[in-house]
Amino acid sequence: MTLEEYKDTYFRRWQKRLNIQCWFIFGAVALITSLVTLVMYFSKHINTKEFINAVTIGIAVPMIIQIAVMIPVTIAIKNKKVSWSTGCRFVVFELFWILVVISIFHAHYSVVLILPALTMLPASTTADKKLLRGIFIASIISYIPGYLVFALLYNEHNFFYKFTMLAIDSLVIFLSYKVSKELLRSQTAQISFITHNYKKQVALAEELQLEPLTRLFNRRALAETVERLMHSDKKNEKLALAFFDLDDFKNINDKFGHAAGDAVLISLSEIIVEILETNRNAFRYGGDEFVLLFREKNISEIEEIIEKIMLKFQNMKFDYLPGEIKCSMSVGISVYKEGWTSKDWLNSADKATYKAKQNGKNRYEIAE
Repeated sequence: MTLEEYKDTYFRRWQKRLNIQCWFIFGAVALITSLVTLVMYFSKHINTKEFINAVTIGIAVPMIIQIAVMIPVTIAIKNKKVSWSTGCRFVVFELFWILVVISIFHAHYSVVLILPALTMLPASTTADKKLLRGIFIASIISYIPGYLVFALLYNEHNFFYKFTMLAIDSLVIFLSYKVSKELLRSQTAQISFITHNYKKQVALAEELQLEPLTRLFNRRALAETVERLMHSDKKNEKLALAFFDLDDFKNINDKFGHAAGDAVLISLSEIIVEILETNRNAFRYGGDEFVLLFREKNISEIEEIIEKIMLKFQNMKFDYLPGEIKCSMSVGISVYKEGWTSKDWLNSADKATYKAKQNGKNRYEIAE
């Protein structure tokens, strides 16, 4: 799993959990307000007209306004096409929206006016500075209508009480922002640390899979890559491999020494990387044998690549070998067939390589 895949998985789970909490808050508030309203009605604290108004204005309207945002967000975060970062913003906004509606429609409970500011805490866990700053500004803006409802409609409190509440609420909102900002810095530092260590581990793992002489991937890396491709979720993906075996390479080692032979192998690996423009799907199988993996390429494209490598290698002049010495290779190409094991696939390419040697060397053959 790559780092991006891990972040995607982690934050999508986080979105799901926060979304569930949003629905829980929505349901709990609706239940409590409904029970309070019913108790007040049956205990004769409010008459029928007041009961209807309370159900309509205090329960039905805020529920409709909240659901208008909650349902689209719930659908959006389940959509894989929506990125994890966008999903995080959606679900944080969903929580903020729920709390804003509660603070405005239940402003007579003065404590609810600061509820939207609490959204800054989950916002800080996303390590998104813009999101946190946006929620902070929105918390201040949303506090104003809630406070005005409280100050203008509920006259049982005197001016000093209302002013004191304004000062305390403002302080709580500001402190919530400061705490959330520190949490965000901590989260950012942790993500940076994890990212750094992940990249070091990937580099180390890749280094362990690189063959030291040619800097191509080794036989173990080939086995892992082949297994992964064969069991990939992508159905009907075109897969093929080419098995390279140098012609009469033993003679070069015997006549000119292993240092000269190693130089030939290094030159071939450089040609392969140059033509493929990467070493990602190039492997040293062992000795003078190499394997190239191809994805989503037809036979004609593979043949063109193989011909380029063979031609450049054959025409290469080596400073450490006599001018008349030319190096060549035999190549077997095998297209993967459904149901094959990795051994079947490699054996098929190996047989095609053997056929190329039998037919005169310095050529390629396609497995039947």
